[in-house]
Amino acid sequence: MFLYIAHYAPHRPMEAPSDRVDRCRDRYRVGYDVLRRERFERMRNSGLIENEAGLGEPGQRLPNDAPSWNDLSDEQRERWITEMATYAAMVEIMDDGIGAVVAALKAQGQLENTLILFLSDNGATYEGGLISQLCADLSNTPFRNYKQFVHLGGVASPLIVNWPDRITDRGSYRRAPAHINDILSTCLAAANVQYPSQFNEMPLRKPDGKSLLPTFEKDLLAERTLFWEHQGSRAVQEGKWRLVSLDKESAWELYDLSADPYEQDDLSQRQPDRVQQLEAQWNDWAEDNQVFPLENRPWRSRIEYYTRKTGDSRQ
Repeated sequence: MFLYIAHYAPHRPMEAPSDRVDRCRDRYRVGYDVLRRERFERMRNSGLIENEAGLGEPGQRLPNDAPSWNDLSDEQRERWITEMATYAAMVEIMDDGIGAVVAALKAQGQLENTLILFLSDNGATYEGGLISQLCADLSNTPFRNYKQFVHLGGVASPLIVNWPDRITDRGSYRRAPAHINDILSTCLAAANVQYPSQFNEMPLRKPDGKSLLPTFEKDLLAERTLFWEHQGSRAVQEGKWRLVSLDKESAWELYDLSADPYEQDDLSQRQPDRVQQLEAQWNDWAEDNQVFPLENRPWRSRIEYYTRKTGDSRQ
């Protein structure tokens, strides 16, 4: 059995039953300055944040020169509280739905031997104006930037895995970087199914991802280079080094994630040779995967442009 559940919520439009929203309001009245610090410390105390480098102000500071909570008007604060409470209500309702699936598996005696993978496809979005951006700053703690971009605030999201028959150390962490490409390979390996070499007599390209099953037994994944591109935002990560650019017009930024896990200290001017080497790798990957030409059109504008150009929205 394979079941894929793609909850639309939590996503825009932000809406939830008023009684569920009202239940969540009080937890946000303290404001994002306090909540961001609390979340940061909770992640550190739980062991989710392992590296001590970058703790304190860099991990807690709101990015992009955002105003502090006390700088907002009463009306802005209420709007922020409402948006965060609505988002929380949507998450809790989604959680109820996931709980129903888990309960059904448990009732059928299948939960122990069912692999459950729970993940988000991106970080929080800044779309919707200042209030929404401030909501995203809290949700993306401790990273910077947002959905659409490929800084860690846009692409770093947790993967929660449950498979009692194979994973015995419940609540533990696996720190090897995984990628969305790994999900297909993981599911195939779990089902002991080989990926076909062709379909309709046409050859198929092998999946790019790696099975994560070895990490369930605490084995590390072999080190590899990971690549991203989304609407012109680009990144390549090799070991502890991460090269990232906001869009096709922006310069490359270089970060040492072992010392700077939140992308605060750009080393590109101090290590130009490393920038050149990683950029060359990204360009080779982009050529191989038909990433060029890069463009900065927003998503809807891009769809409209190519619809007009081709006369077919499927293109």
